[in-house]
Amino acid sequence: MEQLRELIIMPVEKKFNKAMFGFDKKDVLDYINQLETNQKNSVATYEKKLVEQNNSLTMALREVDTLTDKVAELEEQVKNLSVDVDESSAKLIAENHTLKEQLARLSELEEKNEELQIKITDLNTKNNYIESERQILVSSLSEKEETILELCKTNAEVEKQLKSEIEKIKISHDSERKVQLLNINSAKEGLTKILSIVEKL
Repeated sequence: MEQLRELIIMPVEKKFNKAMFGFDKKDVLDYINQLETNQKNSVATYEKKLVEQNNSLTMALREVDTLTDKVAELEEQVKNLSVDVDESSAKLIAENHTLKEQLARLSELEEKNEELQIKITDLNTKNNYIESERQILVSSLSEKEETILELCKTNAEVEKQLKSEIEKIKISHDSERKVQLLNINSAKEGLTKILSIVEKL
């Protein structure tokens, strides 16, 4: 802008030819014409530069508007991001709290699991002892079953022998009873005869 102002304001130094009554008129007129031409050229150049500056200013203003819109958009995005960050932070805090609760529960479960493992180990020990005792009892029972079978066989044989003896005794008793009955009957008959003879006497 300063250079343009110098083009318009600063005159070109001119030395005129001298005539009888002063300066040469033609030189003066030529100089004036030259000044007018220079002035017009300077004004045209200035106007051109002014148009270019206006165009540059317009483009700059447009860029300012565009940048302002972008800044507003970025500020909105920052706000949205802040909201998202706040929401994400709240979610993370909630998730962290949930994880801490889960970890606490897991710790409790691990303690209970250790207690259960101890109880299971104790139960396994008792179960092994009971199984050992059961095996002993099963073995003893098997032996006793064999003994019982032997006794059953012996009892069966003894019972058979007893039945045979009882049968023999029964047969023998029946025979003796028959003989006794015959003797009794004979004695009755003898007594009857004796009584009959006594009555006749």
